[in-house]
Amino acid sequence: MRAGGWKCNNCGRTNTSATGTCACGWTKEQSYENKIEEDKRSEQASTTTLVTENANLEILKKYKELLDMGAINQEEFDKKKNEILGAGNTDITDEVETTEKEIQKEEKLPPTSWTCYNCGKENDLDRKSCKFCGAIKEAVPVYGKVNRLQKRDSNLADWKCPKCGAVNKCYIGLCKCGTYKSEGTIIEN
Repeated sequence: MRAGGWKCNNCGRTNTSATGTCACGWTKEQSYENKIEEDKRSEQASTTTLVTENANLEILKKYKELLDMGAINQEEFDKKKNEILGAGNTDITDEVETTEKEIQKEEKLPPTSWTCYNCGKENDLDRKSCKFCGAIKEAVPVYGKVNRLQKRDSNLADWKCPKCGAVNKCYIGLCKCGTYKSEGTIIEN
């Protein structure tokens, strides 16, 4: 289609930008308005389907929990699954089981990173200081995703860099010039 051209939403014919009315009698405006309405209906239908599928997934997850706890047996679970999904549909069941397996796998994985107490970003396990803010890794790092930032120790003192003279906060482990905190002078507050 050329620039400015339009497709009639009634008959599907491609028209030039100079053509205001399609051969079938629909105007360019009618075609656009109809297309907008069609898109809205399609979006509403897909949203309704998505909401229904999510609700069914949540209901099925609850029944799966009951099955795992022993409150219902496999036969009762299968009966409820067929009521919710219809016989032979296992997509949501597979999704529930996959999610459950992923959660179990995540719980068993050894830590591969530590979370900076200062900025909350994740760092590789072998780093001694945060690659984002320079804060020194704590003796007991927080692993995994950031749940909350840890409070800083108010007793720690700021330090002065011997190389450039910059005063750095106590939680900064690396000066902007590249000098580590251990080489600096402690400043009493």
